[in-house]
Amino acid sequence: MSEAADYSFARPSPAALVAAGYKDVIRYISPPPNGKNITVPELEGLRGVGLGIALVWETVNQRAATSGAAGGAADAPTANQLADELGYPEGCVIYFVLEDPNQLPTSSWPQIDAYASAAKSNSKRAIGGYGSQAYIEHALDTGLVTKGWQVGGW
Repeated sequence: MSEAADYSFARPSPAALVAAGYKDVIRYISPPPNGKNITVPELEGLRGVGLGIALVWETVNQRAATSGAAGGAADAPTANQLADELGYPEGCVIYFVLEDPNQLPTSSWPQIDAYASAAKSNSKRAIGGYGSQAYIEHALDTGLVTKGWQVGGW
């Protein structure tokens, strides 16, 4: 991806995003109802002006670190179902939030690894990870994710 607009509850117009120079957007999916979730009309509007779209699965704060393998196994099928309902191509990555609560190599990494591994095993799409630079580099190096999105401030 190039310059991408990442937004959740805001709904900038697709034309305004293009005018601002964005080529891609990062949008969210999670169990409905949730006001941050992308909708089919929004997705169609973004595609209509040529914007690329990446989807991020995000439910509750620190989901990966607190739920481990059980969470990843439960979340991946739901994320894929929601992506299917949107018409999101199977060849595209779904990013899963893999936040490290301390933003450092800590004892929470095995739980996050277990979540990512279970999500990968239960997803028909490749999975990407969103989190700290240190954790995302680890997840890429170990093959837990195929793409990484680093949180800017971490």
